[in-house]
Amino acid sequence: MWNEHDVDVGHKRRYTKSSIKELLEKNGYTIKYSKYFFISIIPLLILRAIIKKPKKNHIPKGDKIDPISPIINKILISILRIENKIIDYLPNFFGGSLLIIAQKK
Repeated sequence: MWNEHDVDVGHKRRYTKSSIKELLEKNGYTIKYSKYFFISIIPLLILRAIIKKPKKNHIPKGDKIDPISPIINKILISILRIENKIIDYLPNFFGGSLLIIAQKK
């Protein structure tokens, strides 16, 4: 779901849960917890990736990215508050973001 926003804020890559776990374990870490979140907004993220596909000549905006509408932000926060209450019951094969807690061996 790489998109223009990733380029604008300086992201270099996206990881799957298995690829980041493998990388961390290979470098001497034990995985304590891993979970995708932003699961419920995946359709919106896919739509954004289609609409905001980065062009080859796209110049990153850095800290000059457009602010999110306060109304949209409130809607998304409400959706995600509900998701946080039910996340343990949702399949965890994908998500918009990934939380990993790891400890050096």
